[in-house]
Amino acid sequence: MKPVKIETCPYCGGKDLIGGYGIQSISSSDKIATRRLLGDLEYTVCSDCGSIVHIGAINLEKLIAGNKAAG
Repeated sequence: MKPVKIETCPYCGGKDLIGGYGIQSISSSDKIATRRLLGDLEYTVCSDCGSIVHIGAINLEKLIAGNKAAG
């Protein structure tokens, strides 16, 4: 997985970006009601305007493997 580098908020131009983490239920694009996976997500938030400027999966390989097993 390639790292994503964000230095400026695309909404307000702010440069004070902070990170946060969470667990989210992620649905695959097909059969949404039957396929739900939990994924650890990393958020990049602009502390000037509060916009979430990026969300990324922390363990992408685990998420991909779980999606294949559910299909």
